[in-house]
Amino acid sequence: MNDLNSKLTTLQAQLAEARSELEAAKTKAAQTDDLHEKLNYLTRTRAAQDLVSSLEQEISTVQNAIAEEQRREHRQELLERARGIAAEIQQHRDGLRDLLDAVAEAVAQLQRQAPGIIHRWRQSRERWLATFAALEPGPWPHLGGDAENSKRLDALQRALAELGPDGRALLQLPPGLQPTNAFERPSFEGKNWDYSPPSSPEDVSLYVLDTLLSRPGAQQPAAVPAPDPARSI
Repeated sequence: MNDLNSKLTTLQAQLAEARSELEAAKTKAAQTDDLHEKLNYLTRTRAAQDLVSSLEQEISTVQNAIAEEQRREHRQELLERARGIAAEIQQHRDGLRDLLDAVAEAVAQLQRQAPGIIHRWRQSRERWLATFAALEPGPWPHLGGDAENSKRLDALQRALAELGPDGRALLQLPPGLQPTNAFERPSFEGKNWDYSPPSSPEDVSLYVLDTLLSRPGAQQPAAVPAPDPARSI
């Protein structure tokens, strides 16, 4: 590119000089009345005109070459920019893929382990129901308001009070489980996500759990028989 620009500068200087010579020859040819001198100046005029035409053609060729080189350089700049953008896109894609792979692995673990964990939780809860029946003989309290049930609720609260903070988990449900009766055995009932779409990371994880447990053919958490309130341990 530098060589072409240098050549163009030289040619333009030569063209300016040739044009000056052409104009001078034309002027002198017009001013003289001597036939011999006039023919001489006309000959110089034709030679200068041929030189001007030749230089103009050569300058045009060099300018076209410079323009083509500029187009090539600009194209290379655009290609380099495209390569940089491609690298950025690949980086963004890889970053998102890493996140999705981590989520997929977590979902796979949830799919493998959640049913078993829920089943073991239910077994532990059944042991608690049997233990409470031994602590406070009688039926498990329900949501009714009769006097006998009120006594059973009082007995439950009394047992929980004796346990203190250690007993808080006895009435808690794992995420994703809904109680059929707040004091009885809970069952899995998926949330109505159409009514309340997941909006937080916890919601999304529960939505995944619901989907895994409620889809056709999914492994359901094993059921546990209802306890015998009269049974003691």
